Amino acid sequence: MSLVRWRTACLLLFTLALALRVGWVWHLPATLTWEDEKQFVEIAHHLAAGDGYVSDSYRANPALPFLLGLIFRIFGESYLVARIVQGLLGALTCLLLCDVGERLVDRATGILAGFWLALYLPHIYLAGFFYAEALATFAVVLALDLAVRAVEGQGRRAVALAAGAGLGFAGLTRPVLLMCAPAIVLAWLLGGDSPTGGRTMLRRRLALTLTLAAGFLLTILPWTVRNFARYHRLIPVSSGFYTKLWQGNSELSDGGPDDRELMWGTAEWEERLARLEPAARASIEARYAAVDARYEERRAALGDRVLASDDVLKPVILAEIRSRPWRFLGLMAKKTLTFYSAFSSTLTQNEYTRAAYKILAAVSFYPLLILAAAGAWMGWPDRRRLAPVYLVVAAVTLAYAALNTCTRFRLPIDPCLMLFGSLAATRIGRRVLRSRSIPAR
Repeated sequence: MSLVRWRTACLLLFTLALALRVGWVWHLPATLTWEDEKQFVEIAHHLAAGDGYVSDSYRANPALPFLLGLIFRIFGESYLVARIVQGLLGALTCLLLCDVGERLVDRATGILAGFWLALYLPHIYLAGFFYAEALATFAVVLALDLAVRAVEGQGRRAVALAAGAGLGFAGLTRPVLLMCAPAIVLAWLLGGDSPTGGRTMLRRRLALTLTLAAGFLLTILPWTVRNFARYHRLIPVSSGFYTKLWQGNSELSDGGPDDRELMWGTAEWEERLARLEPAARASIEARYAAVDARYEERRAALGDRVLASDDVLKPVILAEIRSRPWRFLGLMAKKTLTFYSAFSSTLTQNEYTRAAYKILAAVSFYPLLILAAAGAWMGWPDRRRLAPVYLVVAAVTLAYAALNTCTRFRLPIDPCLMLFGSLAATRIGRRVLRSRSIPAR
């Protein structure tokens, strides 16, 4: 593909992606649908009004609220403008993915991956709702693109610094995405064009790694310092780690998407308790009566429900994992299946969870998953070059498998799956064309 055709294709890609996303958000009502949206928008209201960042410790992931607050400050409380901005970021993500594909594989793979993301229904849908995953997808692909560029050409140190900042930005969007930083570092140290590496290459990669770490820390540390001043403990982005670890691995966790909301005393907790034998049920009820008493005491002292649950549940869940490690691994396997499902049926339902949406999600995702698996296998001989993509997917998957998960949490790494899927599609297509070009004997 010539440079002129490449640039034309990129322009068409951006225009198509933006038009589809703006067309979708244009008809949406000026209302909020999901509880996450309402919480992020409330924080943004305070920011726009000059009140500062007003939230509990769990909603301290600041990237989306700051973006919404800036939009509200400039344009007023316009959900349409905010959704169009998300659509614009989605279109830019398609271009970034295209660039990643070109640099790691070839132009055909890059452009196919970009168009795939442009047309992908779940990500078009995502532009219309204020979920962290919309901004997180942009952040992950931006950081990945910068990380790939950092090991090429001139100005590597500057690009590595920007890549670190991009990884920090991804973490400020969704704290679990902090795992992308060690994944990129490992990819740099293991990767390279030379199969045997060498001292010069290793020194160069180590220098880039230190520069990336500087960009990452410069982005994350100011917020960590803010959290320490406010909560008097080390919280890199937001709280909830031990709460989420407990929800995904407690005695009543099942590896499904509703584990995200599991807490003792809720209707879901009581329903799961009712399935147990009387002796087992009585034991758990007695244990969590004591847990609840400690929780109420900590919440009264701290004034923050998630900080209190983190403190109380940390020893509980660590003891549970140590006592039954095989169950922990089994739940990780189940959560991985949940993570890679097309649609998570949860207790929270509305018009966007109808059967038609589930069918569209399945039709959109499962062919992608099959081709992505094929592409990951086909790309394995080039694994040193493709290491950033392999390791980002692996790091995010393992992080959510250890905590708790649902389909939506996978969306920021969907572009990586599309890159593998496009690799498979282009290679299969070329083999078919070559076979047809061989004259019959």
